[in-house]
Amino acid sequence: MDFIGREVELKTLENLYNSDKFECVIIYGRKKVGKSELIRNFIQNKRAIFYLGNESLAESELTDFNQTLANFEAQFKLPSESWPSFKAALSHIFNLAKNERLILVLDEYPYMTQSVKGLSSILQNLIDEFGKNSKLMIILCSSSISMMEEETLAYKAPLFGRTTCRINLQPLEFKEILKFFPNFTHEEIALTYGILGGMPYYLKMSANEESFKDNLINLFLKPDGRLTDAPFSILNLELSEPKRYDEIFKAMASGASRLNEIATYIHAETSNTSYFLNKLIKLRLVYKQTPYLEDNSKKTIYGIEDHLLRFWYSMIEPNLIAINQGSGHLRYQQILSRMSDFMGFVFERICTQYLWHLQRNERLPVICGSMGRWWGKSKEEHSQVEIDLMGEEDKHKALFADCKWQNEPTSLKVLNKLQQRSALFNYDESYYYLFAKSGFTPECYKVASPYIQLISFDELCQDLILH
Repeated sequence: MDFIGREVELKTLENLYNSDKFECVIIYGRKKVGKSELIRNFIQNKRAIFYLGNESLAESELTDFNQTLANFEAQFKLPSESWPSFKAALSHIFNLAKNERLILVLDEYPYMTQSVKGLSSILQNLIDEFGKNSKLMIILCSSSISMMEEETLAYKAPLFGRTTCRINLQPLEFKEILKFFPNFTHEEIALTYGILGGMPYYLKMSANEESFKDNLINLFLKPDGRLTDAPFSILNLELSEPKRYDEIFKAMASGASRLNEIATYIHAETSNTSYFLNKLIKLRLVYKQTPYLEDNSKKTIYGIEDHLLRFWYSMIEPNLIAINQGSGHLRYQQILSRMSDFMGFVFERICTQYLWHLQRNERLPVICGSMGRWWGKSKEEHSQVEIDLMGEEDKHKALFADCKWQNEPTSLKVLNKLQQRSALFNYDESYYYLFAKSGFTPECYKVASPYIQLISFDELCQDLILH
C-alpha cells in the first residue's frame, strides 16, 4: 500500500531538512500510530542513518549501532571502523555532517537510554560542542510517550532546550482514512474509522479485498483474530497495572462517566481513581470533558478516547466467551445492529474535523478559537439538554451544530430544537450546521440558507475528498 496522509508532518520535516543547519527533532506518539513509517518515507533518497534501538545490554547496543553505521558508510563508499563507545561513534557522525546534510534517526530512543547510561548527556555535550557548525539532522523517536517526555522534554532532562522541533504524532483524521478504502462505501469507511480509529497499523489490516463484514469477523470475532485481544497489548505497553485500567475501561463502557461512578465501579477511592484517569488522559486513551466554555468540575465527565478500545469494550468484551468458543461470527449481526448508537459519538468527531477543515480553508463564517459539546439545564424544556457541537468567535458570534447518524432523513424538528437551545446563549449572530447520515426531509431543505447549512454525510465525504 502507498504511504497515505501526513502531508503536514512531511512538510515540516522537509522544511527542517532544507534549513541546512543543525536540527534535533522529537517524534513521539502511541505505538502503531505510524512514526517509523513517516520517518522512512521522509528519509527516502536522502543521506540517512536509521537505527532502531532495543533493550539489549550496552555492549550489544554499541555493536548493532556500529554495524548500522558501517552499512551506511559502505553504501556511500566511505571508510569505516568500529567505534569503542557511543560518544566516539556519535562524534564521528557529527564529523560526517560537517559539510554535507546527514540525517541520524534513533528510533525507540528511550530503549537506547536504558541500555546506554548517560546517552542523553553524551548527545547534549556533542550538540553543545558541534551543533552550531553542523549540518546534522537528528530525529529521536519513541512509542513510549512518558519515557520520551522524561528523556527529552522535561525541564531537568539533558536534552531540554536542545531540540528544534517536536512532533506529537496523532492518529489520522477521517479525511485521510477515506483514501485507505477505495472499495468501501462511505458508510463502511465511517464504521471502520469508528472501530479502528486513525491508527495506520490497524487500518492496513482492513485495507484489503475483503468485505467490511469479513474484516470485522476475521479481526475481532475469531479466537485467533489479530485484534481479538488488542487492549492487552495496548495497556501492557505503558501501564504497570493493566488489570486496574482494564476495570476502568469496563466501567466507562458500561455507562459510568463521572469520577464517583467510575470509582464505585472499580471499588477504589476517588483520589486513586483520579490518578488512574489522569494517567490514561496523558496517554490519550481517555478524555476529560466539561461543557464548552465552562470550567465546572462538578460537570466533568470522562470517556474512552481511543476508538479501538471504545469498540472493543463495548462490543467485543461482552462476546468474548462466544468468540473463544469459536462462535463469535454468529454475533456479527447483533453487533452491527448496535453500531448506529455506537456511531453517534464517532460522527460528532467526524463533523468536528470537517468544521475545522472548513475553517482551515476559510470556508467557515465563524472563526472559532475552539469547538466542543455543551450540556446543561434548560428551563424551557424542563430537563438536561445537549448541543452536539458549538464554537465561538467572540461574545457576539457563534455556530451550533447537530450530528445525526440515523437511517431516516433528519427533520425540521431537529433544527428547531437546536435553535431553541442556542437561545440559552446571547449571541447576536448565530450559524447552524446540521449533519445527517441519511439526508434531510423536504421541509428541512426549504429553510436552508447561508445561516443554516444542511450537509449530508455523502456530501461531507465528497468535499473532504475533493479539498
